[in-house]
Amino acid sequence: MPNQISGPVLDALVKAALEGADARARHTAVKILTSLRDPRTIPTLVRALGDRSEDVQFAVTKALLHFDKLAVSPLCQALLEEENVHLRRRSAWLLGFIGDPGAAPVLAQVMENAKDLRLKHEAASALKRIGNPSIPLLAEILQKSEDAIARRLAIEVLKEIGDMTSIIPLLAQALRDADAEVSAAAAKALQGYDFELIAKALQTE
Repeated sequence: MPNQISGPVLDALVKAALEGADARARHTAVKILTSLRDPRTIPTLVRALGDRSEDVQFAVTKALLHFDKLAVSPLCQALLEEENVHLRRRSAWLLGFIGDPGAAPVLAQVMENAKDLRLKHEAASALKRIGNPSIPLLAEILQKSEDAIARRLAIEVLKEIGDMTSIIPLLAQALRDADAEVSAAAAKALQGYDFELIAKALQTE
């Protein structure tokens, strides 16, 4: 059962967690918010992921993992809308750890469109953790995205989570990608698999 507190007290804790000048004070405020186990605190905790203190970041991460799927929507919103790239990276990591398939479309969008390379990788790792529900989104990126890095990441994740019989046609098509790194990634992913299947996939394009 969450511990219910009044609005003014909650507002004061939120202000302390986000705006306190001292890292120890912010950390204490976050720990108090965490102890409440009140879903009303989730948006504040998500914003606090961008705190410059590692202690605060760790406490917030632990708190949001406790909320599990209740945190998914606020984390997705932060991933799409926040400017703080560190907050966005941590949001992507948390979404992958929680593993809710509902986050996959947002993660795929970020993997394709983000300018920050590390954020792209965090989104790809999260899609890998989510697993099979990510496959159609990754396939679409591989086939349609104009971003070569996103296409390469899609190959790497598909290699890890997909049934090779079903994704061989996708990888075979990527052998002809105009970007050398993407085609090389496809060739590497196909190593050790039945060349007849690969040849057949290329013939049916």
